[in-house]
Amino acid sequence: MCYKEIVFMKIAIWLDKDYNPEEGGGFSYYDKLVRSIDAYSFSDSLDICFVQEGEVTSLGLSKDIIRLHYTYKVSFLKKVLSLLPYIGKIWKRKIKKQRQKATLQAYEKQLTQAGVKFIYYIRQTECALPDFPFVATNWDIGHCSTYAFPELIADGEFERRTSFYTKVLPKALLVFAESEEGKNELIKYTTIDERKLKIVPIFAGNCVTTVVSEQEQADILATYSLTKDTFFFYPAQFWAHKNHYTLLKSFAELVHAHPSYKLVLTGSDKGNLNYIKQLAQDWNIADKVLFLGFLPIEHINTFFRNATALIMASHFGPSNMPPLEAMELACPVIASDTIGHKEMLGKAALYFDAMDSNALLVAMNKMIAETPRYKQAIVERQKTSVFNVEYALNQINIHLKEAVSIRQNWN
Repeated sequence: MCYKEIVFMKIAIWLDKDYNPEEGGGFSYYDKLVRSIDAYSFSDSLDICFVQEGEVTSLGLSKDIIRLHYTYKVSFLKKVLSLLPYIGKIWKRKIKKQRQKATLQAYEKQLTQAGVKFIYYIRQTECALPDFPFVATNWDIGHCSTYAFPELIADGEFERRTSFYTKVLPKALLVFAESEEGKNELIKYTTIDERKLKIVPIFAGNCVTTVVSEQEQADILATYSLTKDTFFFYPAQFWAHKNHYTLLKSFAELVHAHPSYKLVLTGSDKGNLNYIKQLAQDWNIADKVLFLGFLPIEHINTFFRNATALIMASHFGPSNMPPLEAMELACPVIASDTIGHKEMLGKAALYFDAMDSNALLVAMNKMIAETPRYKQAIVERQKTSVFNVEYALNQINIHLKEAVSIRQNWN
C-alpha cells in the first residue's frame, strides 16, 4: 500500500517580546538556548523557525523569524460605553476580553498560513496560544514542592500557578522537564500523563563561556577588596525562597573562627533585600557581607573562578543553574540537599538541610579545610555530566521528532 509520508514539519520557537537581563538565571538559560537552537542542525524532519509578537527585534539570529501582528479596532459605540458611569468598567472588561480573543485567533491564523504545525515554548511561561498545538517547558512546581513563600502565594500567584498546571500544561503535546527529579515532581503533583513528560536537562548560562583574563580577574577582585579563596559566593535574587536568612546566620558564626572571610551576594531585589541587609547589621557582619546587586557577566565569572565555594542555599529545586555554572568553572559547591541538586552534582558537592544553619556552618568549615579535594571532585563530575547544552540540544531534537509523530495525526 502506498502512502505519502510527511517529509518535514515546521516548528516555531516562541520568542518573548523582551529580553530582560535582570531576570536572573531564567534569562541566562533562555538567551543561551535561543542562540544554541539557532546554530544547531536539527534532523531533516524538523523545520525550525522562531516566532515573535510585534516588531522583530535585532537578535542576530540566522533562522527565520515569523512576526505576529494584529490591531484590534474598538468601535465608537464601545468606546463611549466604556466611559459611562456604572457600566464603564463592565464594558472595559468586555473589550479587553474581546481584544484578547481576537488577537489569539489572528495569531493562530497567521501561524497556520505560515505552515507552522506547533509551537515550542522554551521557557516556563503561560503558553501564549494555549489552543494552538504546543510543546511546553517546566522548570519547577515550587508552589507545591516547597513552603508557602510569599512569592508563591501572594497577589494571586498561587492561583495562577495552579491554573497553569491544571488548564494549560495538560494541553501540551509534550512537556520538557529540566531533570529526572523535575519529571518526578510533575508526576507527583499533577495529573499529566507520564508518557508526555520528557527530560531536557538544564545547563549553565552564558557566564561560563565568558573570557576574563587573569589580570582582569585580579582587577575585579581588587574593586571589591576580595582575595582568592577567602570568600563564599551566592548569586541569587532576593526572594524569600532563596534562603539568604539561613546563609547569613551560618556566616555570622563562621567569621568568629575565620575573620578574613567574606560573603558575596549578587542579584536583584525582589522585596527581601532590606530585611537581609538589616540582619547583617543586627548580627554585626555588615562589613563582611557584600551586597552587589546586578553585575556584569565578567564579574560573575570572576567570582566563580576565585571563590572558596558557591553556596546554593535555595529552598527551591529541583535544580538550579548556579551549581552547574560553578561545576564548569571548577568552583566547589555547597548546596541545599534537594534531590535535583544531588542528581546534578552527585558526590562532588557538600549538602545541607536548608532549614539547618548549623549544618551549613559545618559544611562551610569542611569546605575551607578541604577546598582542593572538592575542587577536584567538581572538575571530575563535569567530565561525565549530562547537564550541558550539547546534550540538551540532542534531547530536544529527539523529543521534537516524537512531537512531530503526534502532530502528524491531523492536518
